[in-house]
Amino acid sequence: MGELRGRKEVLVRRSASLAPIAVEPSIDTDEIRDFYDQLRAGLGTSIARELTEVISFKSKIEQFQRHLLNEKSKVLDVEIRDLNKQLAEFDRRYGKLVAVLDQNGQLRNLRQTYASFQAKSDELGQLKSFFSRYDQLLIDRQIKKSEIEAERLSLQASISNAADRLRSFERTILAIHQFVQGSRKASFEVRTTNKKHVVDIVLRIDDDGSHSVEREKVFIDDIALMLNDFTRVRHPGLLVHDNIFDVDDDTLQRSLEFLLTRAAFEDDQQYILTLNVDRIEHCRQEVWYYELEQSVIASFTKSNRFLKRHYQELG
Repeated sequence: MGELRGRKEVLVRRSASLAPIAVEPSIDTDEIRDFYDQLRAGLGTSIARELTEVISFKSKIEQFQRHLLNEKSKVLDVEIRDLNKQLAEFDRRYGKLVAVLDQNGQLRNLRQTYASFQAKSDELGQLKSFFSRYDQLLIDRQIKKSEIEAERLSLQASISNAADRLRSFERTILAIHQFVQGSRKASFEVRTTNKKHVVDIVLRIDDDGSHSVEREKVFIDDIALMLNDFTRVRHPGLLVHDNIFDVDDDTLQRSLEFLLTRAAFEDDQQYILTLNVDRIEHCRQEVWYYELEQSVIASFTKSNRFLKRHYQELG
C-alpha cells in the first residue's frame, strides 16, 4: 500500500504539472495594433496582419501540444484510477485484518482463542488417554476372565478328584438323616459357580425350607463334618450347638438318641450342647436318658444363673 501511494503521488504531481501548459494564452491583437499605430502610422496594420499569422501558427502548435498533454493526462488519469482501485481493495482487506486488533495493536481474541484451543487440546488428550485406558482395561478384564475360568476349571477338576471323599461325606449325612428322619431323602453336592463365592455347597434334606428344618439341617451337617473319616482330620475337634433344636419333639428325641447312642466321637473331640430341660421331661423313660444325665456338665436355673449374676440382653 505504501508503494502504491508513493507511485500515485508521483503521477498526481506529474499530472498537475501538465495543467498550466495546457491553458491557451490569450493575446488581444487590437491592443497591439493600436499600440503600433501610435508608434507609426500604417505600421501597426502590417504588423498586426503578420502577428495574426504568427499567432495562428503558434495556436496550431499549441493545439498539438495540448493534444499531446491531454493524451498524456488521460494515460496518467487511467493509471491513477487503477491505483485508486488497488488502494481501495487493499484498504478493504487491511480494514478487515486490523478489525481483530485492539487499540494497542494486539489481537483482540488471541488470548481467549489460545486458551480455548489449549482447553480443547487438553480435553482431547484426556479423551485419548481415557479410550486408551478403557481399551487396556478391556484387555485386562478379558485376561482376568480367562484366568478365573482357568482357576474355576482347575477347582472343578479338584472337586472331581475328591469324588470319593464327597460320596463318603454324603453317606455319613444319609446315615444321620436315615436315623433322625427315617428316610434317605437327602443329598450333598459341591459344585463351582460363576458367582462371587465361587463354590456352592448344597445340602438338601427332606422337607427343608422351614426354620425348624433348616436348623436340623445345620445339626446334621455339623455332626457329619465331625464324624466323617475324611473331614474329621481337618476338624478342630470342638463343636458347640446353643439351643439348636427348635424342632418337633420326635425329631428332638431322635437327634439326642443319635448323639448318645450312634455318634462315634473320638477321645480328642468335644461336643457341647445347650438344651432347655423342659423339652426333655417326657423322655425320662427313654433308654438313652440315663446317658444324657451322665453327660450333663453344667445346669443353670433362675436361682443358679450362668456367670452367677443377673443379666439382660441389650435391645
